[in-house]
Amino acid sequence: MPRNSQYFKLGLFILVGIGLLTAALILLGTGSLFEESIPAETYFNESVQGLDIGAPVKFRGVVIGRVSNIDFIINKYEPRNGDGSARYVLVEIALDGEAMNGFSAYSRVDVKVGIQNAIRQGLRVRLTTQGLTGVAYLEMDFFDPARNPELPISWTPRAIYFPSAPSTMSRIEAAINTIGNVMEQLKGANVEEFAESLDQFFKTLNKSLEEADVETIGQLVIKSLEELHGSLERVNTLLDAPEAENLIPDAAGAAASARRTLEGSEENFIKTVEEMYLAAEQLKNTMQSLDQLLASPEMEEAAATLPSTFENVNAASEEIRRASIQLERLMRGLNDLVSAQDGDVESILDEIQVILDNLSVITEDATQNPARLLFGEPPAAIDPEELP
Repeated sequence: MPRNSQYFKLGLFILVGIGLLTAALILLGTGSLFEESIPAETYFNESVQGLDIGAPVKFRGVVIGRVSNIDFIINKYEPRNGDGSARYVLVEIALDGEAMNGFSAYSRVDVKVGIQNAIRQGLRVRLTTQGLTGVAYLEMDFFDPARNPELPISWTPRAIYFPSAPSTMSRIEAAINTIGNVMEQLKGANVEEFAESLDQFFKTLNKSLEEADVETIGQLVIKSLEELHGSLERVNTLLDAPEAENLIPDAAGAAASARRTLEGSEENFIKTVEEMYLAAEQLKNTMQSLDQLLASPEMEEAAATLPSTFENVNAASEEIRRASIQLERLMRGLNDLVSAQDGDVESILDEIQVILDNLSVITEDATQNPARLLFGEPPAAIDPEELP
């Protein structure tokens, strides 16, 4: 009986353990069924060695989802032939709904809009290896969009699409390939010919130095250095002078005075500009009035009488010339009379006074009636022989 009791307890313990384990599995499985997830996908144009289903998807170290599927792009979409997109690797992601609330505090649609905005700002997915174990996971972060452009695709993604960025290993491989290509180009180049040209250059340089007058060149260099040293000493002497200490304050004071002068003359300058503007307006109005005057019929009639007017002016000019000749003769006669007869000077002066009075009357009449001088009939011609 005691042996049967032990078997019973052992069996009961096993059954209870199995029941607890089953309940735990059911609870955990039920919790995962009710978790909200957002489907997303990305494409890689490189190997995804080390990445497995269930690998974490992190955003700056924070887990925001898991890898749900890894496949070739041709098994889900129909890529265009010839663009290389058939070689892409499709990685499907199940994003954690609660973790994605960092992109938006509203519904799932707003989350998608926030993701699209982040993608335009440079959000990319990159394959990253964890430590030295080779276990890979997906890392999301912001990169330069210009240096990490989106892969060209010819289809419309069925889920939220995250562009990918080249992994660190792919960048290292690309750099190594570039170095290898450069080495191949150097290998193909004619290095021996380049070395011979370089050796010939140094030989020519040595020969030129041997043939040159090195001693004279050295003396010239030393002389130039001495002159430069003397110039620097003179500059230092000028800078050490007490007057140099007042140079900067004086310059600052002069600049301040110039500024005050400009500030004080600002109003005068503005007033001058306004006066110039008014003068320009007046000149414009005057020119318009002059144009109207020249275009008027009265001006045309006056222009028609200009020839006769010029004839009168010419006649008047001839009379003035004759009068100047007579005046010159008179002055000569006066000089002769003054020299010959000193006693008659007073009578001569009286006659001159009468002549000046007559000239005054003529000029006054010309001032009051200028038209008579220009438009009047010319005087009768005078014969010089009839003059006294």
